Amino acid sequence: MSSQLPPLYLISDAERVGEDRLLKTIQQACRGGLNLVQLREPTWNVERLESLALRLLEQVEQELALVVNCHPGTDFSPRLELVERLGARGVHVGGGETGCVEEARKILGEAAVVGYSAHSPGEAARAFACGANYVSLSPVFTPLSKQGDFEPLGLEQLSEACSFLDGPVYALGGIRVDMASSIRLAGAAGAAVVSALLEAEDPAAAAEAFTGQWEERSPASLSWPG
Repeated sequence: MSSQLPPLYLISDAERVGEDRLLKTIQQACRGGLNLVQLREPTWNVERLESLALRLLEQVEQELALVVNCHPGTDFSPRLELVERLGARGVHVGGGETGCVEEARKILGEAAVVGYSAHSPGEAARAFACGANYVSLSPVFTPLSKQGDFEPLGLEQLSEACSFLDGPVYALGGIRVDMASSIRLAGAAGAAVVSALLEAEDPAAAAEAFTGQWEERSPASLSWPG
């Protein structure tokens, strides 16, 4: 895949929409420019998540980077092992314990992508200090797919965070396709979405519309590791 971080990042929610619909959406969205997917499904065991990942890799013809979500807890190490079995691009560490970024990096090595879910600029800064390659910062707007526990940050706080943080930031929470330009102008590397693609009537067109609003970005700050 390209050495550049892509601006569009899909987070899976097969628990809500079903595996078949998720896979069909990803297939279609990849035709419109999607090439980064996080397999989240926090309530699933590793075996079920691996089965979904293998189905996805079999069905998607386009180049696709997978990252596996690893929340701190009993499934953390087994999900890290799944990253290695799948040959996935890396891991996304669920929020709450930035130290898990260091643990993931130690196990997966420097070539792996390690992302982190941050809910404040301070937490994002700590994640970067621990070695994260990128963070998702949320919620920027009121989430479309679930009830949130945090107040929306808004574009102004997103912009402030992007201006001083040491790495790429994905805006997350309440993102619609028509928000791409404003998110880019705020300094974000891109947007992490759920409903914007999973609820789209035409996921390929939605992905193409989003990525089409994105202008050239600086390769120095937005490169994949390795």
